[in-house]
Amino acid sequence: MNFKKFYNTKKEGTFHFKIFKFNGRYLGICWETGDVQEGESFEKVKERLLNGTHLILTTVIKSQDDLLGSINTKPPFRYQIMYRLSFVLSFIESFKNNDEETYFVSSKPIPSF
Repeated sequence: MNFKKFYNTKKEGTFHFKIFKFNGRYLGICWETGDVQEGESFEKVKERLLNGTHLILTTVIKSQDDLLGSINTKPPFRYQIMYRLSFVLSFIESFKNNDEETYFVSSKPIPSF
C-alpha cells in the first residue's frame, strides 16, 4: 500500500476532523493540528474544532516565523489511538446508549486566501 503523507503549507493543505461519541460526550480531533475538543453537543465540538483550526491556520499564514509545525503535528498519542479507532469506539457507544448517529468524519481543504 502506498500512503500519501500530507504536509500543509501556507498556500495549500488538508485538515482531517473526526467527531464521535465517547463515554456519553462528543470528542473531536483534528489530526493535523493535534487539537482535541470535548463537549455535550456535536455542533459545539464541531464549532470549536473549526474555529480553533481556522485560528491556528490564520496565525501561521500571517506570521513571519516558521510556524508550519503548528499545522503539521499529530494529537497526543492517546488521541491518535482514539482517532484511528473512532469508528469502533463510536459503534460501541451506540450500543450502550441505543443511539443511531454517533460518528462524523470530515476532510476540509484549506480555503484560498
